[in-house]
Amino acid sequence: MSQNYKQCLVLILVWITGHFDLIGGGKGLPVVAFALKPNRKNKDGDELSYDEFDIMDRMKEFHWQLPAYNLPKNAE
Repeated sequence: MSQNYKQCLVLILVWITGHFDLIGGGKGLPVVAFALKPNRKNKDGDELSYDEFDIMDRMKEFHWQLPAYNLPKNAE
């Protein structure tokens, strides 16, 4: 799968789920940055408890490199 298709797939998944805020689109680099929205809920209204580190671990199973880290408080 080419890098362009992978980037498009990530953007589509971010948009469809509604659980993420897109931070950067990687102009010039094949990089996409996103953040988890607070108070995410499933279709039944139950709060979702996964975090960026859970997503990173799951994506490793598919050989995707998805670094996850917390920003300092004043870096927003």
